[in-house]
Amino acid sequence: IYVLDAEGRIRFKDARGEALTKAVATLLAELDTPTEQAHTAGKPVGAAPTIGGASGRGIAAEVTADLVAKHAAADAAWNEAWRQLKGKERTALRKQDPARDFLAEFEALAKIGDPTAKLWLVEHLKVASDLRSKELKARVSGLFTELVADPGGLTAEVARALLKETRLVEREQRLDLLAQLSKRSIERNLAAELLAERAEALGGRRATPDELARAEALWDRLLADYLDTPEGVSAWGRRNAGAFEGVGSMAVDFPAIDTEGKAFRLSDYRGEVVLLDFWGFW
Repeated sequence: IYVLDAEGRIRFKDARGEALTKAVATLLAELDTPTEQAHTAGKPVGAAPTIGGASGRGIAAEVTADLVAKHAAADAAWNEAWRQLKGKERTALRKQDPARDFLAEFEALAKIGDPTAKLWLVEHLKVASDLRSKELKARVSGLFTELVADPGGLTAEVARALLKETRLVEREQRLDLLAQLSKRSIERNLAAELLAERAEALGGRRATPDELARAEALWDRLLADYLDTPEGVSAWGRRNAGAFEGVGSMAVDFPAIDTEGKAFRLSDYRGEVVLLDFWGFW
């Protein structure tokens, strides 16, 4: 096994396993971008160097996948060891998160644009580094901005990571990133989660009248377009809690889809006697 750098020089030989992973990561880190101008045999090459028909970024993806698997195994073993300890020993081990051992390699891969490495960083940077709060927020916010702009086929994973991250990304930026992700093609349940999260964030205690109106519009959209999702059902339940308890009160309107896929609203049946049967499986 030979590993060549961007100039075509042999930099590593007979590297295997973890040594091979580090060798490739080291050389990829030397490239400023995946399309940096390289020179081979005195002739400029416009794209990233190729090895075995794969681009530098493609190789980065393979290296990252290997690192992710190794970190997952190390993390599982570490958690098992932590569960068996007590007191000070458990506290001491908690400060030795195995993500620290992988940080440098993931940073190197993220530097050349690998989205999986960036995603790993936003999920583990807090425990893998000693960055102070301000620095950590700036780094994570920057990584999310890059990932949303170019998720590299990881749109759903990026969306789920952003939904979980409520502290390290400022409210306005988070709202903007959620809105950008909502425009991408994702499955319905996740799209509904993004919509609900935007509505929740807009309608907080510090919300302005304009933000409250925007939040209400998002809730209306969720109820109109995603009532068949868990988020839609939950939103409808919160909004109309107790609405069907009082005899003599007006039945609250709601959108739904019949068994043939046709959309309708309860109000479509005004002027007729209607039997409503609410049921489910528990």
